[in-house]
Amino acid sequence: MSAQLSRWHFVPPPSLDQVVRLLTATVVGDGGRRISVHLSEQNNTALVLCLGHQQAQAGETPDVLAELRALGADSCGTEMTADGRQVWALLPLRKQPRS
Repeated sequence: MSAQLSRWHFVPPPSLDQVVRLLTATVVGDGGRRISVHLSEQNNTALVLCLGHQQAQAGETPDVLAELRALGADSCGTEMTADGRQVWALLPLRKQPRS
């Protein structure tokens, strides 16, 4: 993901890898064997979204939201759906300096 943000001419946030690990661990913790991880950018903000493809039976995990905020997320959330858990974080981005 860092490489993609660099190709988009952004400096990857220092906590990006930790955020991705936390998001994926959260949905994997629901017992599924398949997950999807998505990255998008809009208005100098990165959206990192992780989807579980296992019908979620675990309860909400409010600790993950506090951890995401501590890692620098401007906003974050989690939602249980019939298809599995969705967990996301919005991370502020800054443009790469021009060379």
